[in-house]
This record gives sequence, structure tokens and C-alpha cells, in this order.
Amino acid sequence: MENGKVIVFGEVLFDIFPDGKRLGGAPFNFAIHLHQLGVPVYFVSRIGDDSLGSEIRNFTIKNEFPLDGVQVDRQHSTGEVRIRFSKNGCHSFEILPHRAWDYIEWNTDIDAILNGRVSMVYFGTLSQRQETSRQCLLRILKQASGKAPIFMDLNLRPPFYHRDLLDRSLNYCNILKANEEEMFELKEIFHWRGSRVVPAIVQRIWEEYPIEYLFVTKGKNGSALYRRGKRTPCVQESKEPEPFRDSVGAGDAFSAMLAFGLLNHWKDQKVLAEASLFASRVCSITGAIPENREFYQRVS
Repeated sequence: MENGKVIVFGEVLFDIFPDGKRLGGAPFNFAIHLHQLGVPVYFVSRIGDDSLGSEIRNFTIKNEFPLDGVQVDRQHSTGEVRIRFSKNGCHSFEILPHRAWDYIEWNTDIDAILNGRVSMVYFGTLSQRQETSRQCLLRILKQASGKAPIFMDLNLRPPFYHRDLLDRSLNYCNILKANEEEMFELKEIFHWRGSRVVPAIVQRIWEEYPIEYLFVTKGKNGSALYRRGKRTPCVQESKEPEPFRDSVGAGDAFSAMLAFGLLNHWKDQKVLAEASLFASRVCSITGAIPENREFYQRVS
């Protein structure tokens, strides 16, 4: 295992369903998984001084998850996503605006962490929708660049991304994880002609950006790892969850195990296989976060 902390930047929020709520946010799910796997994590986020913020604090205390980098906002509420279901079973969601995680501020604690041992930095696109958090993340990326690998989980959530934001983000990351739909969305946003299949889009990304590892998930069709300098990708079939509960947080679990494998210098095939298996196991529970730490004991 690489020494040093993994800096995870971004949103922690509650998904509000008609019958209840679930704690989540892609960066938070990613950070919790790494923490439970024994990786030192510094989670940079912001919660409101409200009842939902108290629930997050209680959850993290119960799971011995460090809150050092989580700021408390007395003006903005804790993040929420309102999820609604239609009669035909489809769902829509509303990511409520101007939440605490939109206002993550740079401070001396973040600077001190970056001046110490850092093994990886993780971020996505949603946490950049407001200027305050966007500028804080940019300072982190500038300071970490060349010092530690930077992992970007694309997680495109319309309308909270645009060409300039994606261009800047891709220029900083060494490791990119995206699904097939997001790869084709990049093609459309950047107007890459002739890139009609994923390998061609990968090649175009390599021409434009300093990305070394590119992981592409394809749902039931498995996943692939494209590594700069290798002619053919490493591929992995999907793992069927037994039993299947829901797919909430499966992508975040996949990303967390990718990071864990890279930090442990696993071979490419093992990284993909373990990430696929871990994502499948998360699909066998309700929600994104296992309630029992024994869930993580099966990791090789």
C-alpha cells in the first residue's frame, strides 16, 4: 500500500425517496469504502448546521470515519437530492441548489495535508457546479499535480457540466473512470469527429490529455481498462449480484476498488476483476453503503 492519505473532494448528501432517505454522494461513498478497507482518507466536503448534518456526523462517528476535512456551514443546508417515481416505474431526480457542499472553502488544514504525504486525489464533476467549491478544488489539483496520481470519476450530471469544466478537469487527472454513455458524451461535447467507438474515443483522449489509466464500465457488458502504452485493453465480464437489491452506489464501489487496487500495485486484470466483484456485492445490499464492516473482509 502506498503511504499517505487519499484526498477525496466533493459532495455528501441525502437521497430523499418517497419512503425515506439514504446517505450518499459519489465522493462520500468512495471515501467510506476506502476508509473501511483500511486506507487513510481525508474527505474535503461541507455540511449544514442542521438535522441532516447531525445525521452525517453521527454516521461518521459510528463508523470511525475522520471528519477533519468536513466543514460546517451555518448559512447553507446539507445536500439533498429529491427523487420521484412515475406510474411507469421511471424516476426523476432534482439535485437541490445552493447546498453546503457548493461552498467548500480552501483553508490551512487542506494546505497542510497537501504538504504532507498524499497517495492519491479523487474528484468528480458535480462538486464543481458552484464557484467556491470549484476554486477550492482547483487549488488542490494545482498543488497535487505531479506529486500524487489524480483520479477523476466523471459522473456527469446534467446540467452541471460544460466543455471548459471538463477540459480543465481532464488536464489534471492521470486516472479516469467513465461509463460508455459518458464516453460518447465527451465525444459530442468536444466535437471529436470519427470517434464512433469507445477505443477511438480513448485514443483521442490520449492525444489531448495526460491520462495513463482509463477505466470504462459497460453495465451488463462488463468493463475495460485502457492503459497508455498497451495496444489492447484489459477486459472483464460483469459479475451477477446474488441476490440483486439495487444498483445504488455500484459505480462508486467500482471506483473505490480501482483506487484500492492501484494503491496496492495489483496487476491490471486483478484490479478490474476485484472492482467488478465489489460493485456486484454492493448491488446485493440495499443502498450504497454496507452496514457491517465484515462486508469488506472478503477483499483480497
